[in-house]
Amino acid sequence: MSAIGEIIGIFGAILVSFLLGAFALGFFGGKTTINYLKVKMSKNKKLLIWADTPTGRRSLVGKLEGELKEGTISWNYLGSVKITEITKDNVGRFFSVNYVALNVDTPEVCYNLTELGEKPRTSIDNKTFSQILVRAETKPQIEDDVQGKLIKIVLVGLLIVIVLCAVLVFKVITIEQVVNNLGVVA
Repeated sequence: MSAIGEIIGIFGAILVSFLLGAFALGFFGGKTTINYLKVKMSKNKKLLIWADTPTGRRSLVGKLEGELKEGTISWNYLGSVKITEITKDNVGRFFSVNYVALNVDTPEVCYNLTELGEKPRTSIDNKTFSQILVRAETKPQIEDDVQGKLIKIVLVGLLIVIVLCAVLVFKVITIEQVVNNLGVVA
């Protein structure tokens, strides 16, 4: 195999690895991974927010206004901008990014999560939440599963890209062999 074929093969492998990694990151990590990356790339201009909502904990991104020790963060929830005061005691670290925890019912102040995974105080009504869970578990199956179709389409597209890359590599190798043979014959 010549240098050109090796370069194309390596480039193809890197491209396929990148696409598979990006797909897995978005599919398995979800919104929290994207929010984490936004905060990580902002260089301490944004904070990761663990917000307790009526249906559970969500991750959000807040823009830091002022200092990390004493300042405010502005963030969006359900289309409206909220402002929360922060202090040094309320800010924690999560995989090398700063975060705060708050409840969306009282967004003016945040509270301290002493360790990740602790269940903070919340205003969730357990009876209502239990009924929501029972309804979600017993919902009828829908024939029109849009998410399942989308996943199948993406996987088929990924398979097509892999096959096209393999065909391209083999074509380049074949062309290179023909050119080498022509050089030997002449």
